[in-house]
Order: sequence, then C-alpha cells, then structure tokens
Amino acid sequence: EVHLTGAIKNPGIYHLPKGARIMDAIVKAGGTVKEASLNSLNLAEVLKDGERIYVPTKQEELTKNTNASPDIKPNQIKNPTIKKVNNNNISKININNAGIDELSNLPSIGPKIAKSIIEYRQKNGKFKQIEELKNIRGIGEKRFNRLKELITIQ
Repeated sequence: EVHLTGAIKNPGIYHLPKGARIMDAIVKAGGTVKEASLNSLNLAEVLKDGERIYVPTKQEELTKNTNASPDIKPNQIKNPTIKKVNNNNISKININNAGIDELSNLPSIGPKIAKSIIEYRQKNGKFKQIEELKNIRGIGEKRFNRLKELITIQ
C-alpha cells in the first residue's frame, strides 16, 4: 500500500500490485488536480510498500526552485520535492485541534468532511475516542479503517 497526497484528485492510501510505479498510483487515485506539477517526480519509479508520495503544486515547485542555491544545477538534485516517509514515522494528526487543511490531507477526507469534523467538534466538544469519527456523516467503517492509524486525540 502507498499513501498518495498533495495535488491529487483523490488523495489516500492505495493498494497496488508489486512492481507498480508512481504513475500507476496517480492513475488509480484519479489523476492529479490542474495545479499539480509532475516535473520533480520520477513517474517510472517502482513503489515500495508503506511509501508516501507527495505531488507538489506548480506554485510549490516555483517556490522551491527560486529558493534553491544557484550553485546547484537542477540535474544534481534527485527528486527534490518527493517526500517518502515510512508509515512508522508519519506523525498522527490530532483530530481535536487539526484545522481544515490538515484534516483534508487525510486519505479520503476532503474539505467537506473536514468541515463536518470541525463542526462536530465545536458542537460536541473534543473527541474522547477516535471511533467517534463514525458519528460524522460520510465516515463509515471503511473510511474510518483507512484513517485510524493516521489520527489521534492526544
């Protein structure tokens, strides 16, 4: 399984066959959003289980490139904006204080559900247990199971 995030139409965790490439994951996630920049990604790179792939926006790419040292040639930078993270090192998102942007970056949580999480929290107080997420419209057992390893209430 790989975690696709960033400028992707459907960010989330995807199960892909052994030998699948970054491009396969992007296609499975419905492609990229209009603002995405694939220039820094090696789309032919073979994925490893537990990998996190971040697809930057064109604006992020421009910002990163203007901040680069002028002494470094672009071909000397290997995959400058791809961020691979072992799942054990991903910091969990605290659903009791996360904002709409943080929540929207969770797999299968868009701005609409993120807003519902915040509204639920404002109405009912802080979450006492992560399972309370299932009380929110749009978060069923399947979606919750994709989230439970990525969230915390502490």
